[in-house]
This record gives sequence, structure tokens and C-alpha cells, in this order.
Amino acid sequence: MAHVTAVLRLCRAALPGMLQRGSGAIINVSSALAFSAGMTEAHLPKRATHAATKAFVNAFTEILAGEVAGSGIQVQVLCPGVVRTEFHDVDGAPRLRPNVPLLEPEQVVEASLKALALGEIVCLPALADRTLVKREREARLAVFRGNMRDELAERYRDDSMR
Repeated sequence: MAHVTAVLRLCRAALPGMLQRGSGAIINVSSALAFSAGMTEAHLPKRATHAATKAFVNAFTEILAGEVAGSGIQVQVLCPGVVRTEFHDVDGAPRLRPNVPLLEPEQVVEASLKALALGEIVCLPALADRTLVKREREARLAVFRGNMRDELAERYRDDSMR
């Protein structure tokens, strides 16, 4: 829950001054695991809470970006894969499986700043095909809009009970 609380408190503290100045940037750090909700691959860690809080950070940031659009404030969610940091060490020894692709912290910062300059709200530093982000957003919108109806989907109707 600290991921959620910290993001909310820091944005709440920084945003009023930025709005008053009409400029600024917020970069919320998330994780590629935010996109892993339906994945069952054995190599993934047990991650229900971690991935869920990161998915919150993504949703919050994307919505906030829309709410401050046109104010001069840029908002970004940074979703790296695995980054070489002490987070992955136990008693000073790395605990990652061999051959896990690692980004260097400097690479992640470079990608985030470049994404900010490009106006990208969602930054996935190692994702080569940027259209995947657009397609993922379009799919979410289609699911949301498709569910905003005044009747049940046919597969949920029990016609025999009418």
C-alpha cells in the first residue's frame, strides 16, 4: 500500500504549486508488472499486491494526465522491467535468476526524460513497439464502453427465466 499512499501524497503536495505556476512535471514510478494481471507464467514472482498497486499507479497517472491536460503540467508513469538496483539483493548477493534482462538505472532515467519530451504519458523503456501501448489503451476503452449498456450480454441471460 505504500506505493499507493506515496504516489497520492506526493502528487497532492506537488500539484497545487505546479498548477499555480502553470508548469511542471510529475513522473510516477510503476513497473511493467502493472500489465501482468492475467499472466500465469511460472517464472513470474508471486505479485498480487505489488502488481495491483502498480496498476493503480498507472491508472491514477493516466487519469491525472487527462485532468491536468492543457495546464502546462506533464504527467508520466514510468514502467520499467527489471532494473539493476540493490532491491534485487539479499545480504548483498543478487537473487535474480540468471539471464534476466536488466536495464541500468541510467537507461531508465534517460528513457523517462526522452518520453517526457515526446509527450508520452506511459513510458515502457524497453518496449520497442510503441503501438502496443496505444492498442492496450484502445482495448481498455472498448471493454469499458462495451460494458456501458442497459442489458446483460447474451451469454449471461437466462431466457428460460423470463
